[in-house]
Amino acid sequence: MNDNARASVKSAARVLDILEWLSQRPDPVALQAIVNYFHFPKSSTLALMLTLVERGYVERDLRDRYALREALRARWATGEAGQLLIAAYPAMHSLRANSRETISLGMLTPEREVRVIAKLNSDHEVRYEADSTQPRPAYCTAMGRVLLSQLPPKELSQYLRATPFPKLTPATVTSAAKLRQIVQDVKRNSLAVVLEEYAVGGSGAAVPVFDAQGRAVAALNLATVTPRFNAQREFLVRELQQWAAQISHRLGAPTNPTNPANHANPDTSYP
Repeated sequence: MNDNARASVKSAARVLDILEWLSQRPDPVALQAIVNYFHFPKSSTLALMLTLVERGYVERDLRDRYALREALRARWATGEAGQLLIAAYPAMHSLRANSRETISLGMLTPEREVRVIAKLNSDHEVRYEADSTQPRPAYCTAMGRVLLSQLPPKELSQYLRATPFPKLTPATVTSAAKLRQIVQDVKRNSLAVVLEEYAVGGSGAAVPVFDAQGRAVAALNLATVTPRFNAQREFLVRELQQWAAQISHRLGAPTNPTNPANHANPDTSYP
């Protein structure tokens, strides 16, 4: 293979790597973030990104950040996350349309944090919107508590013993004993509700998403400003549960998975 052919293969591989990586980034990313992640030369990375924008695969916003076009995201995702995205996007769009709130899909990392793999922002002028480029803590977020509730008891105990629980807001629960009880309640109800524990002014709920083996592989989250959540709580939780069940169905989940999504009491809260 001559040098030109090798350069072409390398460029093609880099394009595929970037597209697959962008497919799992819920928010637009700066050029430097792409360079830092892949350790590609900045000049050639910029050239690749501009080509992808020109060809319609990638969008560039007014802040010079890049994102895979929405219609292409699920098609480029690979592995378990890719299957989740393919199954989840139609339901996420319906849930966002019905609720008009911010919808996220998250998975638990090996470090027991929440990685957001997809997010659709609310169209309200006043809305809850958190940075999704970095992992979120599990102990004080609705998605995190849903995912923690699916851990084997030994792994949950290890997490509660070893993890620091900083108080992010006045409402944040930091007691390991209290968190254990909350997580047990979440597992029983298949519903987590968090009121301003992660961010002041933001509240929401999350429920599990099950795969064909009945495992909870992700959490579907609805987040909004606290006054709207309190005013529409029963409706929002019902919509969340309905569309999460649709995702589970598309993944082939059994009718009664290992931890079935019960008709949870929407008035259950955890101060």
